[in-house]
Amino acid sequence: VFDKAEQFLKKAILLPSSAQKRSNYWFNLGVLQSTRLRLSKACHCFIRAIQLNEQNAKAWYALSLVYKKSGKVDLTFIGNI
Repeated sequence: VFDKAEQFLKKAILLPSSAQKRSNYWFNLGVLQSTRLRLSKACHCFIRAIQLNEQNAKAWYALSLVYKKSGKVDLTFIGNI
């Protein structure tokens, strides 16, 4: 199931669409990677989502959670959860 979802999201990212939509695709791919404990890949996805839409609050929050999970507390900017 995860592999098919990952393939779908990677294809969706390549489709011509707005930056906001692509940001959401990257965010969803990051959630998938995080669920699979691929934290480095999840960080990449969340950062890409933020680059495409700096207002993507879910991506900022998710990135902070991944940083915290990875032990990169110095990069976490949401405080104690």
